Amino acid sequence: MEFKIIENTLNRVKVSVKIIKRSLAVDPNTHVDTQDVADFLKREGVDFANCIGETVLDNYSDNPKLEGEWVFNKNVQVPTQKKRKTNVPVATGTTKRRRKPKTKTEPQKNQLLRTENME
Repeated sequence: MEFKIIENTLNRVKVSVKIIKRSLAVDPNTHVDTQDVADFLKREGVDFANCIGETVLDNYSDNPKLEGEWVFNKNVQVPTQKKRKTNVPVATGTTKRRRKPKTKTEPQKNQLLRTENME
């Protein structure tokens, strides 16, 4: 595999990748996608935002694609304006959660056995 940075400007990065054709069964299968190119750019120390032109390379399909280019946008830092501080009143008192009092319940009477009328 051969990774090469073709163009490295302020706005974008263009990367070219070439892989070797597989001729014998013992030759390794190779697959290159956007994640592999992004890892290469990180190792090289190139800062990028997102991919705008991509392709997928492999050497094991019926019609293998062996060369391709990827185009990435760079992180453009826009100068930001300083935020103005505003005077927002802050609540000085703290609120305290209060529990509701528990209601007392009467014990349930045993009304299931009506033994008084059985005589």
